[in-house]
Amino acid sequence: MRCDYPVFDLDVTYWTDNQFYSRGDYMWDVKKLWELSKDLPVYDIPLFSLQTDQALWDGADTFMGMLRHCKLINQADLRHPIILDSDGHIADGRHRLGKALMLGRSTIPAKRLISMPDPDYVMVDGEVVKFEADE
Repeated sequence: MRCDYPVFDLDVTYWTDNQFYSRGDYMWDVKKLWELSKDLPVYDIPLFSLQTDQALWDGADTFMGMLRHCKLINQADLRHPIILDSDGHIADGRHRLGKALMLGRSTIPAKRLISMPDPDYVMVDGEVVKFEADE
């Protein structure tokens, strides 16, 4: 007798298409940061110099959420540099950093933004709202 059990869905499309970097109450669309960093030089950054005590990703607080992030770490392409913000914090690339650490690497390619653009969103009274620059 055969029983077909359902397969868990580990689809990560939503997370890979909707990425934001937060610093304090400000949020940036990661696609915008990729565009801004496209012409910046790539450096090999020692892994020990990167901040690794950041809070986990959104959605990683359940077992299935953690598994989705494990899948993203496994799929991470280390040929693409991580992006550091103007203060040297990881704005994009924590899955790549995780993969590099698990593979025993000592460095990772990185680009560092010289300055941060205006954020895309800001947290106001617990609500995320579109950022409006003062004119």
